[in-house]
Amino acid sequence: MLTYIGFLSLLGACSKLCQSGYEGKDCNTLSTGRFTGKWAITDTPDSLMFTDSITGGSGISDIDIYTAFAGKQFTNPIYGSVVTGKVTVNSQQPDTAQKYWVAGYGNINSNNDLITWTYQLTDSTDSPVVINTYTGLWTRQ
Repeated sequence: MLTYIGFLSLLGACSKLCQSGYEGKDCNTLSTGRFTGKWAITDTPDSLMFTDSITGGSGISDIDIYTAFAGKQFTNPIYGSVVTGKVTVNSQQPDTAQKYWVAGYGNINSNNDLITWTYQLTDSTDSPVVINTYTGLWTRQ
């Protein structure tokens, strides 16, 4: 009888698996929605401070980051992919006229008002060489 009760408890503890791009109790919240908006940014090292915005991208799990990492201004957006509370920026060169590549990831807190980033800028003109590894705190405005 104890085994049966334990089995029923296990069934009650199961959670619903959401379709890719969605989250929440009823799986009807777009994961990207947690990241969209305007952000006040502090990146270290060098205590760089600037603002940026994030919008929904072309796909259900995509976001566009306009247009700064480490205070570098890019003409084109930086593309990210969201899974639940994490955004991944695969290595990309937003502007082919510039020598910089960017890659990294960010995690948003449960209040959806702070993204903690870790990313690298690389210089494509030499092997590539890492210019710097940054950490950032992006606070919702």
